[in-house]
Amino acid sequence: MKRKRILIIDVPDVIKTLEAYFERWGYGPAVTTTHVDFIEEMITQHDIGLIIVAQEMTLKGPSLSEQWRRGDDIEADFEFGHEVLQRLQMKNINLPIIFFTTKSLGKSRWVRDNDGKLRVVLIEKRFNDTNVEDLQKAIEEFLGNVPVS
Repeated sequence: MKRKRILIIDVPDVIKTLEAYFERWGYGPAVTTTHVDFIEEMITQHDIGLIIVAQEMTLKGPSLSEQWRRGDDIEADFEFGHEVLQRLQMKNINLPIIFFTTKSLGKSRWVRDNDGKLRVVLIEKRFNDTNVEDLQKAIEEFLGNVPVS
């Protein structure tokens, strides 16, 4: 069975932290930069079923903590993930999205449409057992459970 792909947009530390989980869960991650043409190309060339993107970003890369952002002399773009989503929607690409945020959420946020279909999940980027469980549940709800052969 062909693995469904998860497109991870410019969140390099996510790959390092979660790569073993993605493999164990049976999903193949693909990574790209934030340029919308590259994103669109990856989506059309690969079997992409889900996008993971950082909610906030600085020019140095994804913010890792409040202290990291405060020490950064470059202002953070706190709407980065939503801007990526808007650019994709302008190109009629409407894939489900998981946003990783450096904000303290307490628990992950699940956003459903009027029909109860999951559209967006917001997960705190400081990964612990709960966040990883939420990530797995979100991926499985978006893409289905893929048996690993």
